Amino acid sequence: MDVEPGVEVRVHDSTAERRYLVLPLRPDGTDGWDMDRLAALVTRNSMIGTGRPRTPDALSAHSTIVLTGIGAQREWRFGRQRVPLEPVFTTNSADAAIEHALSDGGLAMVLGYQVADLVARGQLEVVLKQFEPPPSPIQLVYAESRIPSATVRAFIDFAVSRLATKA
Repeated sequence: MDVEPGVEVRVHDSTAERRYLVLPLRPDGTDGWDMDRLAALVTRNSMIGTGRPRTPDALSAHSTIVLTGIGAQREWRFGRQRVPLEPVFTTNSADAAIEHALSDGGLAMVLGYQVADLVARGQLEVVLKQFEPPPSPIQLVYAESRIPSATVRAFIDFAVSRLATKA
């Protein structure tokens, strides 16, 4: 970086102002474990809040990535339960949200088809699966009274065959 003469550059380390001490709670069923066995449970990700939440309420202790356009921007819904969020990253691009999650940026809520390949390859993991809503049916609607064009018919055939393999 070239700096013109007379320009002063100051670097400020904001992490020097605050230090956090995180004391993890002893997990259930670990009474009697020695320190080495307990230490194996503590990971970098669990200490910085990018580990795996076990319940929706635990999301408040995690870094979250919010994709605008999927429901409310400052909360995630799990059935009737609403979980308020303080996202570390907000975007209107599913690709940007997924890339940020891939770089350990936090937890993102995106549609299953958007990450299916990444999950299958083990690059991303689905968390809170037991709290997912049931799948929504997909409907293809067109004016049946008219003969569909070749492109519409091809799309219908493609969609039906593709979706049938996912069921």
